[in-house]
Amino acid sequence: MDLLPSETTSQIAKKHGFRSLKLVNVDLDQVLEDQPVGADYGRIDNCLFYYVRRNSKPRMHAALALAVKAGSVLEEEEERGVVHMVEHLAFSATNKYTNHDIVKFLESIGAEIGACQNAVTSADETVYELFVPVDKPELLSQAISVLAEFSTEVRVSKDDLDKERAVMEEHRGNRNASGRMQDAYWILMMEVSKYADRLRIGLEKVIRTVSAETVKQFYRKWYHLQNMAVIAVGDFSDTQMS
Repeated sequence: MDLLPSETTSQIAKKHGFRSLKLVNVDLDQVLEDQPVGADYGRIDNCLFYYVRRNSKPRMHAALALAVKAGSVLEEEEERGVVHMVEHLAFSATNKYTNHDIVKFLESIGAEIGACQNAVTSADETVYELFVPVDKPELLSQAISVLAEFSTEVRVSKDDLDKERAVMEEHRGNRNASGRMQDAYWILMMEVSKYADRLRIGLEKVIRTVSAETVKQFYRKWYHLQNMAVIAVGDFSDTQMS
């Protein structure tokens, strides 16, 4: 049977533009295995997990993601908001790219910021997402190299951090009533657990005053390859799959 009703499938496809969206057929009476369905997966020698699936539509494009098991619940009191700051800093400067050159490079190959290059932070994880063309062999390797920069090479300097403080404060200031209600609901649902005190938005005083060294320590503590997975779904050739 279908995982979702057919009308729901068409609505999702229309909303997200995935005309080729196909949901997995599963037997709901069967116990799910602890292995991904329809994907090549494994772990390479450096302990990084990978999940790869070929999908022919949209043609010559791929969706890539770096999933990191580092979310706001891992923050100490003086770090509340740091995990979100790391996410912002990743697009700002790494050891290879500076002054938002990652954003500029991705836009130069047709991956617009927001729609095709983005990231999201939650209580349990941070996920960096890219949607890139792969019609030229070098584009896929270049996009993966960007994920590699996110994984271990994010630069955290005082100047980098000061630039991002203003952006994050603006983000906090633009929170509307719906966002505040969601926060209140989350706190109620997670009462008496650490999750209730670790909203990803963080604390204003931390965002304004946290030192570059504190942010750097958090990054070095939690951003290890054994805590990460690369996910790739796209119109890959046999060579690219290997």
